[in-house]
Amino acid sequence: MQPGDATIAMYHIPHGGTRNENGNSARKSPIFTLVNKKRQPNKVIEGHSDHPDREWDGGFLEFEEGNDAFARSKFALCNMYHEWDGMQHIVAEERAKEGKSNAVFEL
Repeated sequence: MQPGDATIAMYHIPHGGTRNENGNSARKSPIFTLVNKKRQPNKVIEGHSDHPDREWDGGFLEFEEGNDAFARSKFALCNMYHEWDGMQHIVAEERAKEGKSNAVFEL
């Protein structure tokens, strides 16, 4: 990559700090988390935290009775096609060919 380049990556890709052997200045890697609105359709997430269901200080955001935001986030992380509408039909067809359930799309 060159200075000014950007990368779009999925959350399943491991990431971490790296050495800077060619200079004295630290490399900056701003990370933006995009969350599909269908995860919490009735909640406005203001972007003050890098976790969509948590406050910046680690507290939990307020959600209505019966809405387990943490469970919804865990489900989305473990079933990436649940929120990827453009791939659902392709994945469903391939899973059906293999005789697998399409429950990965159901929350």
